[in-house]
Amino acid sequence: MRTLATNRQPLKRNYEITSGTLFEGFESLTGWARTSAGGSAELDAVNVKNGTNSIKLIPPAGGGDCFYDKTISANLSDASRITFWLYIPTLTGLNHIAFYLSSVTNYSKFFSVWYDIAGGRFHKGWNVFSIPRSEWGVTGSEAWTNTFQRFRVRMNGTGGTSVSFDSVYTKSWNRAKCIITFDDSMTTAYTEGYTYMATKGLKGTMYNIRAAIDNTGGMTLAQAQTMYDAGWDMSLHGATNLTTFTYAEMMADIAYNKQFLLDNGFTRNNCHKHYAYPNGGYNDTVLQAMADSGMTTARTIIDTTQSHYVEEPYLLSRQGIFNTTTIAEAKAYVDLAIARGEAILLNFHQLVASPTVDTQWSITNFQALMDYIKQKQDYGFLDVVTISEWYNGL
Repeated sequence: MRTLATNRQPLKRNYEITSGTLFEGFESLTGWARTSAGGSAELDAVNVKNGTNSIKLIPPAGGGDCFYDKTISANLSDASRITFWLYIPTLTGLNHIAFYLSSVTNYSKFFSVWYDIAGGRFHKGWNVFSIPRSEWGVTGSEAWTNTFQRFRVRMNGTGGTSVSFDSVYTKSWNRAKCIITFDDSMTTAYTEGYTYMATKGLKGTMYNIRAAIDNTGGMTLAQAQTMYDAGWDMSLHGATNLTTFTYAEMMADIAYNKQFLLDNGFTRNNCHKHYAYPNGGYNDTVLQAMADSGMTTARTIIDTTQSHYVEEPYLLSRQGIFNTTTIAEAKAYVDLAIARGEAILLNFHQLVASPTVDTQWSITNFQALMDYIKQKQDYGFLDVVTISEWYNGL
């Protein structure tokens, strides 16, 4: 069975700038009042990140909203971001999660953040995310300079679902990291990606398909070696969605692709133990195969930033770049990682002059984005690292 850490651990100093202040520990139901028509709350002493309890919200038996309010007196004028921890036992039947802050008791004005579960940012188990001010919606004339009087947590789901809310921190600040990744070992990752990044002193991560190397449309082994010698990670991918395999077939496919990396000495920092799911496919059997194969991380196709607090290493997020992605959108992804103090795993496949399919992106746009990332690194806003450097730095 796979086991995960249960206690919040401080990050190393190359990631954490300030650890923040505990705003709410969810240790007791005292002070909390249900303000939804239905639902209930209870202490959860099992799923805990800080202290001895979290608070579990449970929707009405027939499904619907459950939200609880707490009376507070909080000055958050210097809190540029707020970090939340919560535990989700299952995503099935869960619709959305939201947080509110109001400086008045009747919520005639408030800040709020609302997350649809279908949006893909959450996964089963522990979730942690930092919310900068720019992501809070505002209703009425609410202002961060006001003294907040109410704090609300809310969830909506069918009967039998629940969410356990744990620590909330203010004023935490983590250093952003940018991980530039390519999938599928395509030729242009070398001819357009590596060659331009080298002029900027940037390195990346290649998630390799063994069968693509020295094959039509794929990189040569010599090119892969050149990238590796320049500091790139040569990591692990595959050609077939693992969920279509039996467990034995999964293990064999992972071993087949990993052996290519081992045979060629692509093992620095255990970079050969980082995996990207083909087509993003995974299930509980795949997750077990990752553990049994000795993988360190596995990357999904969940498009969002990735917290430095890695609660589920086999469910890393990425940010896919597609033929419809504009350069403005791509730059905004980088800026979002900086604002959140998280990592962004930018994911490319093929670079071409005129993209026509979703896995292609413009060479011109790619070069402009690398220029932008280099500028942000030079200004000290982020670090460009490989997947193994990022994970080992944790």
